[in-house]
Amino acid sequence: LPANLNGVELISWVRDPIQRMISNYHYYLKGGTYFGERSLSSRKYDIIDIKTYCTHVDKNNTLSQFIDIPIEKFKFIGISEHFEKELIRFKAVTGLDLNPKQTEIVNCNINPEKKNAYEDYIVDKDLEKEFIKYNLEDYELYNKCLQNAGYN
Repeated sequence: LPANLNGVELISWVRDPIQRMISNYHYYLKGGTYFGERSLSSRKYDIIDIKTYCTHVDKNNTLSQFIDIPIEKFKFIGISEHFEKELIRFKAVTGLDLNPKQTEIVNCNINPEKKNAYEDYIVDKDLEKEFIKYNLEDYELYNKCLQNAGYN
């Protein structure tokens, strides 16, 4: 982002870091690519397990990399896990009405491990500990966003 943000109102949404990473992993397995990853056809011999993917150095603290300016500069940062409540807060903060009763919310999550977009992935405790160890910056930022939104 440019150093001079005069007149720009920043808005973002964040998600629990490990839930986001596991979702990214399942997308990766289906052949999706993120930020310079090779396509499935060019990486058919390097499909990796979830622990390796989630603790890989290139995947560490990605939230902190994307939100690399103080969160106080944001007009709104929504919490994905509280989406419907956050739409109400979004309206209060921005004046824009994205009421879920007026906006068609489609469950477009195609991951067969989940029944709907609001369900969390079940996370192995050892993987969670390892992931947190490598992603402390993301957890600090996420928890600060939760606190600012009134959830902690």
